[in-house]
Amino acid sequence: MKIVLYISFIICFTCAIAQKPVVQLKVSNIQPMVGELITIQMTSNLGSVFEVKFPTAFTSREEVNGMRQEYINGRSNTVYYQTLSGFFVTSGNYILGPVYVKGRTKKIKSNKVEISVSTDKKEGELKGKKNTPQANKPPVFAQTECSSLQIYRGQSVSLKSKVYSKKEFTGIRHYEAYTIVGKHEAYELKAPKELDWLKVNLDGQAYLKLQFEEKVIFPNELGELSISPFEMILTGYGSYMVRSKANTIEVVDLPAKGQPYDFSGLVGRFEVNTTLSDSIAKTQDIVSLTIEIDGIGNLQHAMVPEIKLPKQLELYSDPIITKNYKIGVDGFKGNVIFTYPIRVLEQVSSVIEPISISYFDLDSNQYITVNGMEIVLNPSGLNDSIIEGSKKDPSEYVKPKPMGSPSIIKEESNINFLMFLGGASVLLFLFFFYRRKWKSDAINHTAYHVPKLSTVQKQIKSAVDPLIEESESLPKMEHCLFTLCSFLLSQDSLKLSRNEIYLFLSKQISQEQIDDIRSLFTSIDEKRYAQGLSQSSFTQFQLSFKERVLTILKLASN
Repeated sequence: MKIVLYISFIICFTCAIAQKPVVQLKVSNIQPMVGELITIQMTSNLGSVFEVKFPTAFTSREEVNGMRQEYINGRSNTVYYQTLSGFFVTSGNYILGPVYVKGRTKKIKSNKVEISVSTDKKEGELKGKKNTPQANKPPVFAQTECSSLQIYRGQSVSLKSKVYSKKEFTGIRHYEAYTIVGKHEAYELKAPKELDWLKVNLDGQAYLKLQFEEKVIFPNELGELSISPFEMILTGYGSYMVRSKANTIEVVDLPAKGQPYDFSGLVGRFEVNTTLSDSIAKTQDIVSLTIEIDGIGNLQHAMVPEIKLPKQLELYSDPIITKNYKIGVDGFKGNVIFTYPIRVLEQVSSVIEPISISYFDLDSNQYITVNGMEIVLNPSGLNDSIIEGSKKDPSEYVKPKPMGSPSIIKEESNINFLMFLGGASVLLFLFFFYRRKWKSDAINHTAYHVPKLSTVQKQIKSAVDPLIEESESLPKMEHCLFTLCSFLLSQDSLKLSRNEIYLFLSKQISQEQIDDIRSLFTSIDEKRYAQGLSQSSFTQFQLSFKERVLTILKLASN
């Protein structure tokens, strides 16, 4: 038994002695630029104490030490590593290494790595070119890819943070995102939830790509927009410090030549459509004019189009803006709808001039103006054509060819015509008889009753109820104001335009009170079409509304 134990001990000791000592030195980039961050990794199966002298031109930044297990031919080996990052401050050819690790009897040294450091390229040579990996690529590198390095103001830029590696890492530590220096709008695109390495081919070399961040930005000023590097430590297959290069985007102004007078800054591709809710409307009716701007680009900057209305129409309130678009790599895609409520002051044929918008097209590199359709309300001749159609001579209709004796057909035709006249006369008599009765009943039924003071007070209380939501409170406030005006004028104010209300009120109350009512109507419109009002500010507006309306009532009663 003792012999077996001795033999086993000798075999294990021999295997341990026979394990070949290994010390290696690896560099992420052997052709860096001055100031470019590189990663140096030292590994050993002897111990974790590494001895190495770096050139004086090399500046170290961060150091990471660790240990991992490797399995070779079914046997587990312990590997110690040390990773540090840094950069060279001057150009030239440098030798890194060897790295020494103390063994049982002597120090074991690693390989040497020759590094060629050159000066950085001028920024002017990079403008207008895409940020693509260089031909001699290191095993691990990071970059911020820009869709373009020279753009027009109003044009979008896509930024993608990517890491390329020969090996698949499983974790990220100490991530520092890039920063953008310059006025801009930034929108995040959906990023992958997990580290998803994809196989790609770069200049004939197989790499794994990791994209972990993507933004779309809109610069707001001319000049240079600077994008600082991002950096991180990749873990899971050793540890590597990676750092991207800085980028500079040049923002130039749009061409002055050929710029339309109504150009508002839209850049991309757009169309405009105009529709009217009703083509026929009576006096005091409200119709909706809809202007839709559809396309892709900086659609979020679309301004409210100006409309020119004839004197027979008036704008009832500010337009309602509906935004239906999503952000993508080329900007916002979708549409913006502007809905204008318009009151009919006179029931005559009215023409609304076509709406036009101008934008700068990036494909053709020129300005383009698109026009909507001309809108006609109450087209002239439409009612006349209906009346004339009802008075059409029966002889103009197509008659079937008579069959049989002409005298019999003529006699039957006369009888039918007399019966038709008799029936029509009876119907006309009944129509006019009952029409007078219906009209009288309708007048009695629709007789307007002037609201009482108590009615106005109840509506005030209902409109400023703190338990109702903003969307319910604002219509009640507006209705309360109309009721207040009806009480002051002793007539139905809903049948009047706001301008008519202010004109008639000038005979009842002071100009200061009229201005206060006008201000309340305007405030309600602004709150109705505003975006994201806080609850506290709206509660204050309710209290102010109640106080001002009660003050108007009190002064008017005196």
